[in-house]
Amino acid sequence: MSSLKVPAMKSLALGVVAVLCLTLPQSAAAILVAEGSDSTSIPTAQAGGWLYSPSHVRVEVTADARAAVQVSVDLQCERGRSNRRVQHKLKSQSGSLSRRVPLPFGHPDDCYIGVTASYADFEQPGKITARILGHGSLNLY
Repeated sequence: MSSLKVPAMKSLALGVVAVLCLTLPQSAAAILVAEGSDSTSIPTAQAGGWLYSPSHVRVEVTADARAAVQVSVDLQCERGRSNRRVQHKLKSQSGSLSRRVPLPFGHPDDCYIGVTASYADFEQPGKITARILGHGSLNLY
C-alpha cells in the first residue's frame, strides 16, 4: 500500500505547486519605469518615462496624509505609423492608489507614460509619491 501513497503524494504536491505558480501576481516582475515625489507646501508628484513593447502599465500613488488624491495619467503609444494618446483621471479617497491603466491599443511598439498626482485639497500638506510600473522593456536593445 505504501507504493500507492508515494506517487499519489507526489502528484498532489506537483498539483499544489502548479496552482501556486498560476495564482502568483504578475506585478512581482514589473519594471519600475519612473518615480517622482514631492513634499513641499502644495505637493504635486510627477513621473514620466518610456516603456518599449509594453503588455500593461500600472500606476501607484502613496501619500502620507489619508486624504483624497487625484491622479492624471497621460499615455501616448505608437505601433507602426499609428499614434494614439489617451488621458485617464483617477481619484482615491484614502490617499493611496494602485491601478492598472489600459493601453490605447493592443501590442504597441512603445509608450510614453506621464503621471501627475496631487491632493484633491491643494492646501493639504504631506509627502506624495507617484510610481509607474509596467511589463515591457526600458530600451530598444
